[in-house]
Amino acid sequence: MSHTTHPYQKELEVATLAVKRASLLTKQLSDSIVQTARSGTLTKDDKSPVTIGDFASQAIINHAIKLNFPSDEIVGEEDSQELQENSSLADQVLSLIIKIQQETSVYNDVVGTLTDKNKVFQSIDYGNSQGGSKGRFWALDPIDGTKGFLRGDQFAVCLALIE
Repeated sequence: MSHTTHPYQKELEVATLAVKRASLLTKQLSDSIVQTARSGTLTKDDKSPVTIGDFASQAIINHAIKLNFPSDEIVGEEDSQELQENSSLADQVLSLIIKIQQETSVYNDVVGTLTDKNKVFQSIDYGNSQGGSKGRFWALDPIDGTKGFLRGDQFAVCLALIE
């Protein structure tokens, strides 16, 4: 029996493990938000909520993509400016990332690890591409349905590779 490989096998593996790690983190966080009043929520200029889950999810996924596909661009939703200006929030994001990396350590060889705030900021900001017609890029919504996430309702971690 011959084993054929999918033309996007590596991309699929990286995306699956990174999104799974981010999904586990965001689900744990959503569950804890429902149980407590403290949510670590900021507000974007457009007044939509941004949570530590958005930042952590985008950092995890962007880091995995850039580790494996350094020339690929990423169109994300968040940038790290607010996080850089709020050390307490940045500490919470890093703490959540480190915890989920320990819980999913079998993924580390494929999706890597983040161990300091500057790497988290850098990874989030990898998502500042505008995309376009100069090659493939990834589109990421780190938490689609942030309001549902904050209420403990439905949300998704969405990632697509566009060529």
